[in-house]
Amino acid sequence: MAASNPAIKPISSSRRITDLPVEIQTQILSHLPLQSQVRAAKACKLWEKIVTEVVFKKQSHYGDAGCHELLNPKVGLTCEIRSGDFIDYFIGRRGKLHQLNGPYSRHLKEALEITTYKALVEAPIFESPREGMLTVVLQRSGERGLTTQTRELLTLDLSRSWATLGSLVHDAVHKIKYLMAPYFDRQLPNYTLEFFLVGSPWYMYHPGQPMRPTVPDVYCRIFI
Repeated sequence: MAASNPAIKPISSSRRITDLPVEIQTQILSHLPLQSQVRAAKACKLWEKIVTEVVFKKQSHYGDAGCHELLNPKVGLTCEIRSGDFIDYFIGRRGKLHQLNGPYSRHLKEALEITTYKALVEAPIFESPREGMLTVVLQRSGERGLTTQTRELLTLDLSRSWATLGSLVHDAVHKIKYLMAPYFDRQLPNYTLEFFLVGSPWYMYHPGQPMRPTVPDVYCRIFI
């Protein structure tokens, strides 16, 4: 049996990933998808600092079409509204949204809260300003999340610097509050909003002209 080399130190099983240099941990976290980065930020104070102060500010979270990943239907950007006022942002799977007092209330507890992550919720909707208006379409959903009504809610001028995810949500909440007020004498009900991008193709082509990106619609689905 060969003698062990005393120059080689055995790897301790007690070592943790947080024992690695911060630079290496930052590289590892930057390669995770957005949802996993949010989960990592909630795991410990060190990762929260790395993700929120470094990764979210330096890493691009924009897809091929230049739109922020939070509006990707697979991410599931939602917010909870109580008494007509905005409360919190969450990300979660879109297919499980139902009534606040039903299955959705359980799903909301499992979702990831991102309200304090300003680098995400206050990010521009598109990576770079572009011409055109973004149409926000309101979907009214009833029992079991089934859509019962659709109407245009508002439009946002994408060439303005304030065309951020936060402005999109707050403008939608303000408009919905205005629309709902006449139907409720005293207090608006609690409800949930879900935002996701729809529309294709991403690029419009005209003969003899270069391909230009189109402006898709954002659907705002309301659950009461």
